[in-house]
Amino acid sequence: MFAPSLITTADLVTIATSARHFLEPCWLTAHQSWEDGIPTPLSCWMCRYSSLFLTHVLLEHKLPCQIVAGRPQQSANGGSDAGIWANGIWNDHCWVHCWLEHQQFILDVTADQFGYDPVIVSDALDQRYQANLSEQDMAPALAKLSRRPLAWFAAWIGIEPPTLTTRSHHPRYPLQ
Repeated sequence: MFAPSLITTADLVTIATSARHFLEPCWLTAHQSWEDGIPTPLSCWMCRYSSLFLTHVLLEHKLPCQIVAGRPQQSANGGSDAGIWANGIWNDHCWVHCWLEHQQFILDVTADQFGYDPVIVSDALDQRYQANLSEQDMAPALAKLSRRPLAWFAAWIGIEPPTLTTRSHHPRYPLQ
C-alpha cells in the first residue's frame, strides 16, 4: 500500500493498471453469466461496475475519490456535452475522480470500449470527459450494482465478500 501523502501520478497509473488487469477475468465471468455473448473489448458495459471497484481500491489507499458519469441528454437544441467523447459523439460513461494534494484526476479503466487506451489517468480537465451526474445522483443505481464489485474487491484484498446482511456492520463495506 502507498502512503497517501507520497502518492504520485505514476502511482495512480500503477494502481489503475493493476486494477484493470485484475478486472479483466471478472468482466469475462460477468459477461458469461449474462449469456449475451462476449464483447470486444471485455470492458464494454463495465464502467459502472469497474468504477465502484476502483473506488474501493483507492479508498484502501486512503485516497479521496468519487464516481462521476456523463449521460448525453437530448434536448430541443440537440444532445448535451456529457459522457466521454469518442467517434464524433458523446457516449454514456462512468469513471472516477481522485484527488492528490490539490490536483484532481480522472481514472478510467474501461476507456478502450471507446477506442482509447485501456487505462486513462489524466487531469480532471481532460476535454474527452464531461460529467453531469455525481455519485449522489447515481446512488440508487450504484447500490443495485454494488454486490459484484464488492465481491471483486474482497477477492482483490483476499477476504470473503460480505453478505448483504453483514455489510452494514462492516467498516470496509458500508451500505451506500
